[in-house]
Amino acid sequence: MTTTTEVTATCGAEPINIFLTPRELMVRKRWGRTKGYARMRQADFPPLLDGAYRLDTIIEWENRQLEAAGWAPERSGTASPALASTSAPMLPAKRKAGRPRKDAA
Repeated sequence: MTTTTEVTATCGAEPINIFLTPRELMVRKRWGRTKGYARMRQADFPPLLDGAYRLDTIIEWENRQLEAAGWAPERSGTASPALASTSAPMLPAKRKAGRPRKDAA
């Protein structure tokens, strides 16, 4: 069985020509049925056209969600999103291994 994402990758089809059923969309987003149907009922979610969603409208919706969360999506299409800020990420301080030593007084 060929999934929609495989068709996109192998045939190079344009996202405007690819339609996902609600079930395929839930598989793509890794949503369960409860979360998937709740998300699809939201007002800002792309409309259902003849029982399917256009992939390009889903990608635009995902980009809006990323921008709202503080991520700036790459416009090339396949690259992963980059952080909106250019500063280096804050890393936690290194911890010392082993048991803490008692100071001999």
